Amino acid sequence: MAYYFGGELENAVNAYETAFSLDSRLPAEAHYNLGVAYHELARYLDAIREYEMVLKIEPTHSNATNNLGLVLSLLGEKERAIDMFNQVLKLDPKNMKALINLGNVFLNSKEFSKAEQIYLQAISVNEKEISPKLNLGVVYFEKGEFEKAKTEWDKALSSDPKNIRILSVMGSAYLEKKLYEDAIKVFREMVNLMPKNGEIANTLGYLLAERNQDLDYAKELIERALDLDQPNRATYFDSLAWVHFRKGAYEKAREVQEKALKIFKLTHEPISSEVHFHMGRIYEKLLDKKAAAKSYSYALESDSDPDSVRMASESLSLLTK
Repeated sequence: MAYYFGGELENAVNAYETAFSLDSRLPAEAHYNLGVAYHELARYLDAIREYEMVLKIEPTHSNATNNLGLVLSLLGEKERAIDMFNQVLKLDPKNMKALINLGNVFLNSKEFSKAEQIYLQAISVNEKEISPKLNLGVVYFEKGEFEKAKTEWDKALSSDPKNIRILSVMGSAYLEKKLYEDAIKVFREMVNLMPKNGEIANTLGYLLAERNQDLDYAKELIERALDLDQPNRATYFDSLAWVHFRKGAYEKAREVQEKALKIFKLTHEPISSEVHFHMGRIYEKLLDKKAAAKSYSYALESDSDPDSVRMASESLSLLTK
């Protein structure tokens, strides 16, 4: 247990296994603790064995039943997982973990009506619990009922304005819906809460560049991302090049974007249509029409983003004319 709570999961497992080799009659809670350690190490079949051992000793052990359902759902055994969560709810109809987990099974299998029903039940049990409100919003979003989704997320956020999980879900949804001003507000808050997260800093910087807003701050954010998160520097150089493009510094934009392309090629990462489209725009501003046309053609070949492909196709058509 000391190893487990110290975050040393492998050592915890070894110690538990040694304990069982010395005394196979250890209590159910020891099996449960070992199961949890296996679970967190993604040793799911071992975790199942230990949770089932707990239930042989204590058939009404709700945490073991709940966790067994979680592992089964991860392994795609939906019906057995549902059965586990329902067993918990039969013993304790207000068990919040089981309600949320059951709703998540239905959400993941796109049974939105059932998921909605379970999350509403969870909210009625405890209105202060954030997860069912957040997930209910996801249900509405998936059903295309965006305003209802936003209402649920706003409710959840009102009780915990600095909750990164809620903000992250909202930010992703706004981006998907192309509600960029709303997304910028959310990512500004996330940057304030997590100033050392390179991915979040870059996302806000790129959004500002796309909207041609606050470009000095956008540059500062992306340069911060480059310092914080070197493995993703190719993507961040693309964002930085786009800031220079927006500021009219086309030669600097070309220099940075060519660096991004070089790193993408060196690391064998796929280059998105968006990156090639940016390169095409930069070359066009530098009056290198041949290089621009080549970049737009690469954007069409990558075919990774419908909007970038459409704009590259339009730009290529205008160039050829």
